[in-house]
Amino acid sequence: MQTIDGSQLEGGGQILRVATTLSTVLSIPINIHSIRSGRSKPGLAAQHLSGICLAKQISEAEVQGAEIGSTELTFIPKDCQLKTKYFEDCGTAGSVTLMAQTALPCIALWQTARRSTDPSSIILELWGGTNVSHSPPIDHLEHVLLPLLRSTGIHASIQVMRRGYYPRGGGRVSLTVRSIATHLSPFNLTIQGSVISAHAVVYGNAPIQTKQLVENQLQEAFMAFPLITIGGSSLDTINVSVPSEFTDGHQSNSRQEKSVTAGVQAWVLTSTGCILSANREVSQKVITDKSVTDMVQQVFTDLRFLCASGACVDEHTADQLVIYMTHCRGVSRMLVPCAVSSLHLVTAIKIASDLTGARFETECMGDNQLITCYGMA
Repeated sequence: MQTIDGSQLEGGGQILRVATTLSTVLSIPINIHSIRSGRSKPGLAAQHLSGICLAKQISEAEVQGAEIGSTELTFIPKDCQLKTKYFEDCGTAGSVTLMAQTALPCIALWQTARRSTDPSSIILELWGGTNVSHSPPIDHLEHVLLPLLRSTGIHASIQVMRRGYYPRGGGRVSLTVRSIATHLSPFNLTIQGSVISAHAVVYGNAPIQTKQLVENQLQEAFMAFPLITIGGSSLDTINVSVPSEFTDGHQSNSRQEKSVTAGVQAWVLTSTGCILSANREVSQKVITDKSVTDMVQQVFTDLRFLCASGACVDEHTADQLVIYMTHCRGVSRMLVPCAVSSLHLVTAIKIASDLTGARFETECMGDNQLITCYGMA
């Protein structure tokens, strides 16, 4: 059994997600102690339990310590057969995308590790918060992560049946894993190329006037974006979309909510296949015009920074790619900004390396760092 210190580095959910996923994929028993010991509320929270429960379902693991507040977890997976459908309801506004960060690689890498050629689709039905703070919005999973994974041979699609926001949750997502290559191709995200199209999704349960303000400010910001970012050349495509539920009956309850949300997931596509992503949201009782302006400005500050730096992956996407890099055949590389806001990336690398034996190297290249992984496949 491999022992993992749950207080090291990031000291939170990232350790749990990477460790339980790789335990499931590789059938390695693990014990994680001192879970979130440095946090104001140590131990497991509801959204952590949801990820653990999914990994338990997939691996039919024997689990000890899977309860709210527990600071120690023992996870002993079995080498079992995958089912065709898995379901998990967080019961709160806990993040669906964080659940998916455990369940999706569990299934995809389980098949790769066993060289499975089973053509059956596997469905993950996840209920909880689709667009909540301190986690990627569901739109990042759909428009950034899944397209990047396709380049390796992992094919999955997502259907958002209903969005869920803080504090109610209630979001419903169906994630279908359709086919997995027997051997995953490595990532080669090292040359940014030129920006060829820009996109954004506006989401939230705030009043319709807020939606219109966000949409208008995004359109204006995108029109100025190429002048600032790529020397005045025009973009091939500028697309701002608004999910239909922003204008349906879900709106009628916004005045009774303790908090309402408005947010933006923006991304640009480049000529070399890079997807540069930025997202922000605001959740308040009443969302002011200034809050909207600040949010949109910050999204474009982040996008301009990424484009100007030459980076090929933002830090929040990079920490999600690490676990897949360990199972790619050959050498994967990605160019990530040196300036990062958390320890999620270095934590993912440390836990993934310890459990798989895959070797990682980090090389400073000006404002960026080149992360290289020699995969175990």
